[in-house]
Amino acid sequence: MITGEPMPVKKEAGDSVVAGTINTSGSFVFKATKVGSETMLAHIVKMVEEAQGSRAPIQALADKISGVFVPIVLVIAFIALALWLLIGTQYLGFSQALSFGLVSFVGILVIACPCALGLATPTAIIVGVGKGAREGILVKDAATLEKLHKVNVVVMDKTGTITKGKPELVSLKNLSLKNDAEIIAILASLENKSEHPIAHAIVSYAKEKNIALLPVEKFEMVKGKGIAGVVNGGEYRVGSERFAAELGATGAPRTDLSPKGGSASGGKEFPRSDLDAQLENDTREGKTPVILVAENKVLAVAMIADQIKPEAITAVKDLHALGIKTVMLTGDDKNTAQFIANQVGIDEVVAEVLPEDKLNLIKDLQSGKFENWKLSAGGGSAFGGKKIKEFQARGLVVAMAGDGVNDAPALAQADVGIAMATGTDVAIESAGITLLHGDISKLVKAIRLSKMTMRGIKQNLFWAFIYNIVGIPLASGVFYPVFGWLLSPVFAGLAMAFSSVSVVLNSLRLKGMRL
Repeated sequence: MITGEPMPVKKEAGDSVVAGTINTSGSFVFKATKVGSETMLAHIVKMVEEAQGSRAPIQALADKISGVFVPIVLVIAFIALALWLLIGTQYLGFSQALSFGLVSFVGILVIACPCALGLATPTAIIVGVGKGAREGILVKDAATLEKLHKVNVVVMDKTGTITKGKPELVSLKNLSLKNDAEIIAILASLENKSEHPIAHAIVSYAKEKNIALLPVEKFEMVKGKGIAGVVNGGEYRVGSERFAAELGATGAPRTDLSPKGGSASGGKEFPRSDLDAQLENDTREGKTPVILVAENKVLAVAMIADQIKPEAITAVKDLHALGIKTVMLTGDDKNTAQFIANQVGIDEVVAEVLPEDKLNLIKDLQSGKFENWKLSAGGGSAFGGKKIKEFQARGLVVAMAGDGVNDAPALAQADVGIAMATGTDVAIESAGITLLHGDISKLVKAIRLSKMTMRGIKQNLFWAFIYNIVGIPLASGVFYPVFGWLLSPVFAGLAMAFSSVSVVLNSLRLKGMRL
């Protein structure tokens, strides 16, 4: 729950464990060292509250403009009335000057009525939020949608965000005379009796391939090592490399306990050195081997891993196309994290971090303090080069995408927090945007939606002001001495209505645009 590792992590006597995590096999006696407000979960809740409370509210652009525009219009209206009375009386007489002055006064107030100005932002936001919902992007508030278009770095958790967050069977090395389906049937039948996450991965694979499970007799759970049982009269054992080595199985991978020599048997040529090298490479990539043994021979090696989401690679490419840097931030092993990052195309990797470290990295990116972190990536740092001084001077606008309890403080601290709907409730509550189905590709659509909505707001403000810019001088009587033009309050009202209609129609236009 805290580190975000998809695979079980071995714990030994004296190690710390966190409340809320799952013990996959056996039992143990633990000592509570922290309770109540001192627990890790309470600490995370406190960090989330502090991060949410420190976020500055974003004042709407229309509010700023209205604060200046309305007083100016009132002043112009009174000046126009005064000039008609002072100057117009000399040429037209007081009665007609007063009549024209009142027409100008009312005309200015009517055509400058900030109805369109008041509609400019909310109509675009409403349409934008509705369009996002149809695309599977749930936006909590308008400020989040507004801020998203300024983002220049996206920080992503690994497990459950870039990867699926659950173990899957990714490959099978069959060293026996049996076909793959028979091997999977034996493995799945034995693992079906276990509650281990890796067991679920093998059973799920068998179900997907419509491989029928076989009856198991004399099932035995070997504490902390593996399982054993009889299938179709054959005695099988399933477990880790160490378990296979302890059994003295021929063809078992080398460990500190494994016997020297030996070769893979069962009718296939497969030198041990090749198997060792393959397993070493696979485990470096975060894969977990499950070894099937029968009659002291290794029959097969199944590799279990947390698979990358198919849409993750495309999402990262699209983010780069938008000029946005990407960072992976995870509590998982650094070798696994670096392998996943290289597969996906992530710019920077920070691994083996706790929730508090995630929070601090977000703060440092926002303030431009990159020197506090080892931002490692192939081909150099994404925060290097010409823009490094600019980034350090003004900081970065950071979006954080995650799904776990351990991501919640960082999600709350980020300028825009983005949670996976498949994640935990505390992550969703901490974020400003939620992506349905945990689809990371929707993150790119959310950024495009924000840019599109902000562009619509600016266009709306243009239409709200163009009538005023043209109409106020006409309504005030500036053109009357030369052309005899004076805007009637009736036509001023019509122009004011048209400006509001223009704003609404322009906002509705967003519905038909593609993300």
